[in-house]
Amino acid sequence: GAGTDTMVMGNTVAMALDGANRTTFTNVEGITVTDAFNGTLNIKQISSALDTVNLTLANAAIMAGGDQVTGSAGTLNVNIGNSSTSTDGVMGGAFTVVDSGSATTDSVVISNTAKLSTGANVDVFAGQNITSTGYENVTISSGAGTVGAGSVTSGRGADEADIGTLTITPDDTSAAVSATFTGTNALELQSITTTSTGLMTVDASGMSAQASGTKSLVVVTTAHGTSGTGDITGSAGDDIIAIGNYKTTIDGGLGADSITGSASDLGDSITGGAGADTFKYASAQLTTLDTIAGGAGTDIISTTDTAALVDDDFTNVSGVETLQSEGTNGDFNLTLGSE
Repeated sequence: GAGTDTMVMGNTVAMALDGANRTTFTNVEGITVTDAFNGTLNIKQISSALDTVNLTLANAAIMAGGDQVTGSAGTLNVNIGNSSTSTDGVMGGAFTVVDSGSATTDSVVISNTAKLSTGANVDVFAGQNITSTGYENVTISSGAGTVGAGSVTSGRGADEADIGTLTITPDDTSAAVSATFTGTNALELQSITTTSTGLMTVDASGMSAQASGTKSLVVVTTAHGTSGTGDITGSAGDDIIAIGNYKTTIDGGLGADSITGSASDLGDSITGGAGADTFKYASAQLTTLDTIAGGAGTDIISTTDTAALVDDDFTNVSGVETLQSEGTNGDFNLTLGSE
């Protein structure tokens, strides 16, 4: 009927319904699995109207790993976590979402809905890998509650949300893909990886900024298909962003950011924005093809070795006040022009 309707059941029943005739259920938008999710659930086989899956087991591993939800083309919503749980109520292994269509503009929204009874976020992702196959546009919410239950250590967010590798595989390898990050908790990803040979857009502008000195977003590396390019926008807080061997445009946003340029020779375009930002490059990779705009704040170019730099390498560098080397051995050789 009218409104947003949800079926609530255990995993065994959900898996049995997977093969049901699609006309059995109509005008039902959501399905909630109340115990451990285990297996491959094709919600399109249950009802073409289903677009939301809620995995709500509390106080124990929500899934063991290797589990999958297959949805219809368009937009799929997956909410993971119980609104009153312990820190045990998290993912226990990798999770995959798959779309059943062939369009190249499908979207999935995966949200951390795990909270303690106090309303504090729990890291439901727990460092596990997440794969999106056929959903080209992926949105990840790090949580909607208060900043987490843990303690702040090593500049990391309190109980920050942690993802291993986020993999986005489009239906057509030439299609553009995107990863959008929102939520109130900090978020760290070991890798954002795609097979796309087109543009991968990463946007964290919708994330809440953590307190100064605590990282809001950490991206350890990115990987693309052959000749792929990147466009990355950081959060409003302090970020650490490193990119792979691909031409990338980066806007660090507000906060004090640490941005590692690509190892490609195609030329990066990096804007630090407000805050004291650090731009890291191997000296051989900083060339006249790279554009760096420091913006407000006292900004630094930091080379990760002690090889030589020449004046031409800084042709398109502006608004950067300090040059330093992180190399521990050898000389720091710098040749500048007379201007």
